[in-house]
Amino acid sequence: MVDTLNIPEWTHYADKGGLDPLGMQNSSVALYQRLIPGIGNVTLRMRYYGLYPWLVRHYLQANGSTDPETWRVFLRRAEALYALIANQAGGELGVAGTVWALRAITAAKTGGGSIPIDFAAAAVPGSEDHYFAQSWGVFGLAYQSQLYEIGVLSRGDGHGIPLPSKESGTALAEGFESAMGEAAQLFKDVHARGLVTLAELDALSPFAPSQIAFSSAERDIYQRVLFRKSADADAPDSFRTQTLLLTLKVAELLGRPPDSDELRWVLYAGQTHGGHPLELADAALIAHCERWRIYQANDLCHVALETLLRFVLDALGAEPAGLPPRHCCNKLLPICARLPALRRRAGDLCLTKLASQTMQLTEPSRTASGRWRTALCERRVAPTVL
Repeated sequence: MVDTLNIPEWTHYADKGGLDPLGMQNSSVALYQRLIPGIGNVTLRMRYYGLYPWLVRHYLQANGSTDPETWRVFLRRAEALYALIANQAGGELGVAGTVWALRAITAAKTGGGSIPIDFAAAAVPGSEDHYFAQSWGVFGLAYQSQLYEIGVLSRGDGHGIPLPSKESGTALAEGFESAMGEAAQLFKDVHARGLVTLAELDALSPFAPSQIAFSSAERDIYQRVLFRKSADADAPDSFRTQTLLLTLKVAELLGRPPDSDELRWVLYAGQTHGGHPLELADAALIAHCERWRIYQANDLCHVALETLLRFVLDALGAEPAGLPPRHCCNKLLPICARLPALRRRAGDLCLTKLASQTMQLTEPSRTASGRWRTALCERRVAPTVL
């Protein structure tokens, strides 16, 4: 008889929120980041790329403490003020804290505009009426890693406070301050005070995200950063430049700026919805367009396979004793038969994937799989998507 009672050792429960708590999109994010380094799906306004190096330089000049908590409070206060400026300038989107800013400005206007808004209180980490829940603001959530990647900020030696990079950060900080004019000093004064009136927000309108002047040093530096040239065609700067050039090519084809769905479709299909082909003469652009096509194919595979996972989980939920994969296929077949032709093909892909767990792949399937892996390797795209 066994004398030892072995109690299960449970793993620590991690409560993860967000739209992708299982990290199922991690491979897509990794691919996306290689194709357009320094720009993410949540870096929504270009002006943040000038605001942050300017803020870092101001912090170093006005305070200079290497205490992360001091820097965090300074940063959050600046972001809260920026949210108020963007909202007062016409409700501009893509700025962290817009919901709080709208509420604060509406309350100030209701009170006649004479009572200043206490944005310092909303910037305190953990405050009930916070402008943004994330501890390090949108800087920590979205922009910090991208600003390091694109070379606007550099890491400090022996401390965690970022520095404007010598390559482009210092020039961006100077160009940003020049573009702000007298509003730059007003921002510094208001930021230090932690209170702002509606009249002061109006005076700070040059800071608004949409106010980048076409003929300005600030805009010219943004362009140099985004389209930085590299002798290596596979370098991050080259990939970002090629992606932006492809976007301009699609805009030229359409005769207007494309929306995200149009851009994705043209780079995937090689033509517009109306059948007008995307004609590329440059070999580097052709190769990069193919990388984007593979990225979209990976995304489509995710949709199909995640739908399959949902079906499998639902099917197993009704079967306490479990269910063999072949029986899962039998349950899925009637559903696929009722789908329109286009969606049925996606269902067939799911069935093929599931069936391959219990039976050998046919020769055509092995050949197709080999072609995918070869294509991915030749284009230097991570094969983990398969």
